[in-house]
Amino acid sequence: MQQLPDLSRILHHIGWALIGAIALRTYAPERLTQDVDIIIHARDEQVARAAFTAADNRIGNSLPISRFTAHPQDETGYSIDVLVLSEP
Repeated sequence: MQQLPDLSRILHHIGWALIGAIALRTYAPERLTQDVDIIIHARDEQVARAAFTAADNRIGNSLPISRFTAHPQDETGYSIDVLVLSEP
């Protein structure tokens, strides 16, 4: 079991929402997952990248459904897949 990262501390000035398997815990039995999925607005992408970097995360390449992934430097926590939308 891994500790979830404190995204409110990292992204305190950015609007974000938890999505994916961890968000599903509210409605269904827990599922095993290797990452945390969040969504942000496109205008906040560069600020979010900088915030993750300042919090000692390494920014990885984009995935088919996400814009970028923030990996903890020590590789012991969850990676954060960040989806970016331009819709309000």
